[in-house]
Amino acid sequence: MNTRIVGQVSALLSGRLPAIEPGDGEALVADLHSQATKAPTIVGDVTGLGEAAQAAAHTPVYVVDRSRWSVATAQSARSVLKPYMEQSAGPLSSRLQAVEFAAGLAPLSRSVLGQYDPFSGLPGRLLLVAPNLHVFAKDFDLKQSDVALWVCIHELTHAVQFNAAPWLLDYLLSRAHRLLETYENAARIDFETGAGAEIAAVMSLLEGHAEYVMNHVPYAVLPGRRRLMAALRRRRDVANPLQKLVRHITGLDAKLAQYSDGVAFVSAVVDEVGHEGLNMVWADPLNVPGRSEIDSPRAWINRVLG
Repeated sequence: MNTRIVGQVSALLSGRLPAIEPGDGEALVADLHSQATKAPTIVGDVTGLGEAAQAAAHTPVYVVDRSRWSVATAQSARSVLKPYMEQSAGPLSSRLQAVEFAAGLAPLSRSVLGQYDPFSGLPGRLLLVAPNLHVFAKDFDLKQSDVALWVCIHELTHAVQFNAAPWLLDYLLSRAHRLLETYENAARIDFETGAGAEIAAVMSLLEGHAEYVMNHVPYAVLPGRRRLMAALRRRRDVANPLQKLVRHITGLDAKLAQYSDGVAFVSAVVDEVGHEGLNMVWADPLNVPGRSEIDSPRAWINRVLG
């Protein structure tokens, strides 16, 4: 896949960037980097995963615009999908793949605030989409530094997860490859059984855990947390019909469901056995909750903790 074309097409389709004065832009970039350095320690304090948080502190941080986010995402996708892309190798197919990818990524590039990318190898990399963070803070009258820290906490929770569970990357990749192999011979991807169900469950865990952590940062650390939570809820809820269609087509609806299902699972487990009990999930791939256990935390507790 030609990632240069991905960047060009994404820049064309992702819309006009918000106007930011040069000095303000430099201050925003500096603040994003500054807040990213604080986040791993906060995540470690909330979760009890101190050693993994120390490792996650070495995650490279890239402040990007929308098109650069699309390019980085395409690079990660290429590393995951490489065996399947090679089957349709050639200059023309590479260009067509790039255009298709860019067309799919452009709507997402307008909304994504940050993204932890584990597919570049541990400790992965953190992408912060500066224009979208700026717009989010401005639209909801939020303090820019609070937004930056809050988003970094969410995304670097993912970095902590992958450092706490060194097997996690291979777990995801192996099931993604199995799912793609199945998809070649099926009319649609099945997320109810087999590898699809395993991916759905682990993604609910990862996203729900990160959401739980960002929403349980002590007020002494983030006094504006309540306003941030309310703003993010409004941001997710407010969508015109076209945006709702895009959410459905691109899978954002499924991602939002992963947040809510995963948060409910993590909350129930932490309430009963604390973070120490929940953290057993990172100790062994056999401890990953199944799809049914996401909806029944007690079943997971009984199986893993006895």
